Amino acid sequence: METNYELNRRVYRGGDVVIYQRPNLKDPKWQCRVHVPGGTGYVIKSTKTKDEFEARRFAEELWEDLRHKVRSGGKVKSKSVSKLFAEFESFYQQTATTPRRFEDVTGHLKTYIIPFLAKRPIESIDSNTVVE
Repeated sequence: METNYELNRRVYRGGDVVIYQRPNLKDPKWQCRVHVPGGTGYVIKSTKTKDEFEARRFAEELWEDLRHKVRSGGKVKSKSVSKLFAEFESFYQQTATTPRRFEDVTGHLKTYIIPFLAKRPIESIDSNTVVE
């Protein structure tokens, strides 16, 4: 069933992989929406191509990558470092031993860690990232 925001919709893998084009665009590239069994939610991305075959290939590869990630114990969507820091900051404000300690810890994180890692998914950080 096509909706008003999905044109030329193609469904694969029992609905787990969907490619479509968005209407009213001058340069309509294919988009994909992927759901992995065992994962929660969908991943929606542009395939960055006008070619339907390439779009399907991109979506299928994304599905395989996400399926492997979930089978290995990962999550389909993970939080970024900046979102986790916001949660930590709220928690630590309540539990820090002194206001000075709170300012020192969060200040160091804001100065040295957050600018470098802010948009990265927490799962992507490994020893190589730390060395960087």
